[in-house]
Amino acid sequence: MKLIKAEHIKSIINEELEKNNLFLIDINVSRLNKISVIVDSLKGVTIEECEKLSRLIEKNLDRDEVDFELEVSSPGIDRPLSFPFQYRKNIGREVEVIKTDGEKIKGTLTDAGEDNFSIEIKSKRKKLKEQNKKTIQYKKRNFLILVTSKQPK
Repeated sequence: MKLIKAEHIKSIINEELEKNNLFLIDINVSRLNKISVIVDSLKGVTIEECEKLSRLIEKNLDRDEVDFELEVSSPGIDRPLSFPFQYRKNIGREVEVIKTDGEKIKGTLTDAGEDNFSIEIKSKRKKLKEQNKKTIQYKKRNFLILVTSKQPK
């Protein structure tokens, strides 16, 4: 069986991504030619944009030459944030930070730079509200960060 290369898929969709202000998050091609393309943008990704990319890939791969399965989607809520723009667009959302030692910290993403982010953590104590909030700043390279709510509060 002929294997499809991720770089080939990238070359097919690169121009379309740029034209539509989309960012390639990941391309994965399994040994059975199951192709998974994940894209994102500052405004979110529509079904129509995913369909357009899917049709473009289908048009440029010959099913008579090689069989494949194709899925084009936006990142799911369970996928860690990877790029600075993803952190910025999720400011105000509840997130879960998973430290390299496995510790999990939940809070609200309050700020994001090129290589760091801040989250606000609410204390479990119920005294004064202002005293129950704590902001912590992290360097991105040491953590996975998952969005745990769909809409900013």
